[in-house]
Amino acid sequence: KYTFQGGTMLQATPEVAGWIAKNVPELKNGTVDLAFPDEAGGIGYAMGVKATLEAYGIKVTEIKYPVTSTDFSAIGTQVKADNPSAFIAVGNSAMDALIYQAVVQAGYDGLLFSTTTVTYDTLKTAVPEEALEGFVGGAWPVEFDPAATEVAQVFKDKWIEVNGKWEGPEIQLTAAYAALRAALEKAGTTDVDAVAEVLASGLTFEGPTGK
Repeated sequence: KYTFQGGTMLQATPEVAGWIAKNVPELKNGTVDLAFPDEAGGIGYAMGVKATLEAYGIKVTEIKYPVTSTDFSAIGTQVKADNPSAFIAVGNSAMDALIYQAVVQAGYDGLLFSTTTVTYDTLKTAVPEEALEGFVGGAWPVEFDPAATEVAQVFKDKWIEVNGKWEGPEIQLTAAYAALRAALEKAGTTDVDAVAEVLASGLTFEGPTGK
């Protein structure tokens, strides 16, 4: 009857894309190559990113790749040939890092950016830091020291208590947990219909990734 899916809570695209469009001069009326996997989730997210960038007057070239790909050199070759103002990959954290690396290895030296607010610490677990030179992306409240919000600081302190140190983990899915927890508290029951109604009614909640 219902499924609970937190994916739409991961999208910080309007905020991050807006900041980049305003603050990165080469993107004013510029071009972006956008790489994404050929599957429903990747396509859906990529089209949202494309629409947002185009709203700021940025021309977007789509680069769709098979979801089972392990060799991304062809993407690097295309980006090098296109020589866009900037490049963005929207797949998943580890795959995106490998794609950014392939683009750099192909000789592209333009701007690398992301609107998914995947942490830099997460990306550099998959590729050497030199593959991400100049990378621009959004930051979660928990990435700052001290953390930017009280909830983020509580989360960070608890992480350190359990794991010994803060290692910059990928925390995007904590938004889904925070939403479900807030809905359960507001509904005052675990009745599925009641909780679904709360989630569907414009619920405002706060978690480690922000309000």
